[in-house]
Amino acid sequence: MSQPKWGEPGYGLPGTPRPKASRGHKRALWGALALGVVGLSLYLWALGGNTDTNNNGCIDGNETVFAHPWFALAGLVVAMVAALLAFVVYRRNRPRPPKMATVIVALTIGNVGLLALMPLGGACG
Repeated sequence: MSQPKWGEPGYGLPGTPRPKASRGHKRALWGALALGVVGLSLYLWALGGNTDTNNNGCIDGNETVFAHPWFALAGLVVAMVAALLAFVVYRRNRPRPPKMATVIVALTIGNVGLLALMPLGGACG
């Protein structure tokens, strides 16, 4: 039986399939995801110091953004370390990283982006 040609049913793109993540890479990726969640939790816990409820959730100029600024900084640093760890594992699997690596890198980098936007008014509703 011959291989199907382009346009025929069963045709697949030629190339190398995505490799599976090794056991060590899986551990590192799950650790990066857990670190990202811990960083986000710390950051969100530190948010919302002296906010009142009559301004639709936005923070005015005379209110503090963080009730505990050191915890917010620690949460941001932990989330950035998680994103860096996930990115390093992602780059080691070249030329085609596993899907798990792609998803976790996107989640951790999106997490850091969320943390950066929140004090700038991203949490206004």
